[in-house]
Amino acid sequence: MTSQSTTRNKLLQELPASLRAEVVNHIHSDIIKNVIFFRDKGAEFLYASLPLVRRCNLPAKEILYKEGDPAEEVYFIFKGQIKLLSKEKIAFRIYKDGSMFGENDVVYKEARDSTAQS
Repeated sequence: MTSQSTTRNKLLQELPASLRAEVVNHIHSDIIKNVIFFRDKGAEFLYASLPLVRRCNLPAKEILYKEGDPAEEVYFIFKGQIKLLSKEKIAFRIYKDGSMFGENDVVYKEARDSTAQS
């Protein structure tokens, strides 16, 4: 977590709960609007989970993770796409804007079973 997000989280903790939820929703309104997973979630869930979201931009053909890597994160695609590649480097699944992926490996504490590439 960056010092900026740590400072922001400390400031949020000092606000009344209703205002805190409103601020979190405002800060992350683009994610709530564009990522299907977050659209129907309640204020408490959004307040608890959205500050944990770390944004990153990947250039084309960048490897996000490799087959066999430990699964420690779930991914949400705000814009663009991610391809899951087999051992033979063949794309067998493509995730696009608004998608979520990687959750099964995290939940079942399994290593990544494919390579993810932007």
